[in-house]
Amino acid sequence: MGQPVPWLPASCLTSRRAVEPFERIVEGWAAEWFPTTGWQVLGSWDAVGQPDATDWAVLRDAAKLQVKGKPKAMQALALAILGSEAQTKLTDNDLRLMRRVAGRALDDLQSRIEQSLGSSQSQPSGYAVASGAIYSLLIGVVGGAQLAVECSAADLVQIVRGTFPVQQIEDPLDPRGEGYADAAVSVAAHLGATPITLEELSALDVGDVLVLDQPADAPTRLVIDGHTTDLPFAIVEQGGTITLELQDLT
Repeated sequence: MGQPVPWLPASCLTSRRAVEPFERIVEGWAAEWFPTTGWQVLGSWDAVGQPDATDWAVLRDAAKLQVKGKPKAMQALALAILGSEAQTKLTDNDLRLMRRVAGRALDDLQSRIEQSLGSSQSQPSGYAVASGAIYSLLIGVVGGAQLAVECSAADLVQIVRGTFPVQQIEDPLDPRGEGYADAAVSVAAHLGATPITLEELSALDVGDVLVLDQPADAPTRLVIDGHTTDLPFAIVEQGGTITLELQDLT
């Protein structure tokens, strides 16, 4: 497969292809823990924030992801690992054993996902974040989701970006511009401007405020090689990094 795309729109993150890397992670995890057909990925990544936080509990909370579970998800996971049917009468020792078994399986699943995030960081950089949403993916048996993995759009891009081939430009440059297609340009964000004298500049102190010529809700404009464009962007914080999200192409 060719080099991954340098930018992923939100539609890519919710596509069927974006699930494939995670399916491989879950398949390897299930083969390790389940004696028969194990749990699997159900559906695609969802940017709406499912599952409902009122019904699902946080089972694992790491820096880059959360694993949530339905009520009694740990018990269902342990029974599936042990190859047992649902039990109505369980002793305290039974419950402790099941929590221990299910806990180790969840630790392994979390570790596998984090390893995928870590290894992907060595790939080429320069990937833009599609949105500031939190994405969720369900895991369980067909007809019965028990777990959900949640991560930010930025971290999801780290996992799925290698599955998308290089995007081809639909409208190529005309012959006059083809020779410059690979030329690198600097890109910056323009928040606003204000005039100031050298005397005022030299007198600036900590806590002083400069009022710019743009309202607080004005879009950020893209600056290409020093030339301000009309492309409107919003500033989005992802994982401690400032990113720009394109708002409109018209």
